[in-house]
Amino acid sequence: MQSPPDWPPASGALRPSPFPHPGLHALHRLARALLFPAYWALDQLLGRCAPAARPRRAEAVGAALLAGLRPSRYGATGCSPPGPGAPCGVLTAEVPAGLEFVCLQEVFDLRAAHRLVSRLAPSLGPVLYDVGSYGLQPGPYLKLLGSGLLLASRYPLLRATFRSFPDARREDALASKGLLSAQAQVGILDGRRVVGFLHCTHLHAPSEDGPLRCKQLTLLLDWIEQFEAESRQSGETVAFSVLLGDLNFDNCSLDHAEEQEHQLFSHFRDPCRLGARRDQPWALGTILTTSTLRHSEACSPEMLRRALEQETGRHRYLAGPPGGGHRAEPWRGRRLDYILYRGAAGGPLGPEVEQVTFSTALAGLTDHLAVGLRLRVSVPS
Repeated sequence: MQSPPDWPPASGALRPSPFPHPGLHALHRLARALLFPAYWALDQLLGRCAPAARPRRAEAVGAALLAGLRPSRYGATGCSPPGPGAPCGVLTAEVPAGLEFVCLQEVFDLRAAHRLVSRLAPSLGPVLYDVGSYGLQPGPYLKLLGSGLLLASRYPLLRATFRSFPDARREDALASKGLLSAQAQVGILDGRRVVGFLHCTHLHAPSEDGPLRCKQLTLLLDWIEQFEAESRQSGETVAFSVLLGDLNFDNCSLDHAEEQEHQLFSHFRDPCRLGARRDQPWALGTILTTSTLRHSEACSPEMLRRALEQETGRHRYLAGPPGGGHRAEPWRGRRLDYILYRGAAGGPLGPEVEQVTFSTALAGLTDHLAVGLRLRVSVPS
């Protein structure tokens, strides 16, 4: 892939506001201000139920992510691939260097989101956030929170859209969860524009609502196909399509059999997965046990990394099956966060996995491990 002298092209393909007229944007801000007391009250209520959070977190998350934009030396534990050509998993204490795309979930607090974006945007590039529908929605549902999705790109974004899931239950009905899709221009090949597709999501959370998650997975596939078909232009080359986010089910618990066998996994590849209820031997769980989040070891990226190298540490800090079900041996925890990928059928470029990363860089800031994927896009011989 060669880059012309004027690469990357000037950004600005996307408007800074989704509204075509400033008056509509002002009306939206007024409506949000009227909803703020309800949001603030909910935030205070949840804050009393949750463990004490570290102050000023948006700044710390932004600093950790920005560290991934420059080369760095960090402690890492490699896992040998099971066979020739298979991907490798790495447990690391830092965000891997050379970030090109970042996707976050649960960025619900807009005050924190503004601080985070102010840190990321100057160095990382375009940032999409604060997407979703507020207020009364068909159902009826009262949406007090947006989608919580944030997508940052080092490449120019050509097109983006968000679609909200039509159904929700219990506490999830308060948030406008859905799918954020974006098309990025990543290079030039033989004079033709090369693009990649990013799809960021956060599925329904309550563990027992598997059928609802399956409906959301089916909707995701339909929306992805529609967005990519509408975005493609003649003479354009697709380098990759990636779906990433918190899917709120794992690939080991028997309670999630329906989700594990969903057709999603025949459309996208999961580099951590060998099949339903069978993960790669190096794959790790990504959700931490709530009761240990404030332990000093769990709040230190390096100490948590060293703990997770040992099975005793994984038992202590990685969450187990819902309802206290049987733990597989050896224990590797529940993997709720996924990065799935695919190439364009019949296209000249083929994405291959170089490395999957499980990072403790955000220890003390979140109850999830950060998951990374490094793809190599090449012209097949």
